[in-house]
Amino acid sequence: MRLLRTIPLLGALTAVLGALTVAAPAEDATAAPACQVDFHVSDTWATSTTLRYVASVSVKNNTPQEIQDWVLRWSFVNDEVIADAQGVDWAQTGGLVHVDGLSWNNDIAPDKPVSFDLLVNGPHRLSPENFVLQDTFRCEVAYSD
Repeated sequence: MRLLRTIPLLGALTAVLGALTVAAPAEDATAAPACQVDFHVSDTWATSTTLRYVASVSVKNNTPQEIQDWVLRWSFVNDEVIADAQGVDWAQTGGLVHVDGLSWNNDIAPDKPVSFDLLVNGPHRLSPENFVLQDTFRCEVAYSD
């Protein structure tokens, strides 16, 4: 019989707790992303052993503050390998890429993009993804060729 008395009490407690639940504010769907990446493939060709392409990349800071000592990370999903880069220091481990600015382009002012070029070995499929700036800001990406 004790179980029968507990069930109505649990129902009342659930109703009270449900009334106290506060809804989280909805994200502003119209807000611009913190960063914009434009990934433009300007040239493609094949050597006797591999496919290659040149990509011009620009990174725009959409925040109101300057981003200092910027770092951009992304992943290649089609076995692309960076052979060289101009305008950035870079490292790649597997498909994961890390680039950062040089002394002359190390900061990104609001609405002032920085640009760099990549020479990439691998198929040109506009496949880089998961662009993240400062390990914090997910970037909106526009691809073109």
